[in-house]
Amino acid sequence: MESSKICPNGHRYLSELKECPFCPKYPLNAPTMVDSPSAPQSPAVPPSEISGKTQIVPPPSASPAGPVAQGKTVIMPPESSDPFASKSGAVPQKEAKLVGWLVTFTWNPSGEDFKLREGKMSIGRDADNDIVLPDVLVSGKHAQIRFQNGQLKIKDNFSTNGTYVNGVDISDTAFLLHDKDEIKIGNTILQVHLI
Repeated sequence: MESSKICPNGHRYLSELKECPFCPKYPLNAPTMVDSPSAPQSPAVPPSEISGKTQIVPPPSASPAGPVAQGKTVIMPPESSDPFASKSGAVPQKEAKLVGWLVTFTWNPSGEDFKLREGKMSIGRDADNDIVLPDVLVSGKHAQIRFQNGQLKIKDNFSTNGTYVNGVDISDTAFLLHDKDEIKIGNTILQVHLI
């Protein structure tokens, strides 16, 4: 198992890389607040001034129950009198129904999971994918997974290293997935768990 490290923005990536592949090369215009684990628990900025910004929450202190967890990213909701209104004034659509999970033990021996929902989901190394895999052998937009009409299918997006299901290269076709199928993308192995 390859070792990983975490950048100052909280992204986990392979330690053999010189810099985080998920962080932008140039600063974004959007304001961001990053609290270090050594910072006080309450932010120095009033909550009304950090609404709508990304905040890295410091990990909790060590406890006898288990190891210290890594910090988590929390998206603060934008200020608005209508909790359902977006910046454009449109009401957001209802979240798609949960249909299962992809589970991996590739980077974390305790395991990591990704929710599968109805509709399309993208898988790849780029940060704008629905499922982001910190694996140097995974293409930026590696594959697409879709749940429609009661079926879960995966299709490779002409990736460099291909997509495999239960050891079979499925790069040329959309492949129907079943519960407990094993997907291999780069060095990452994901197991399908359907509801």
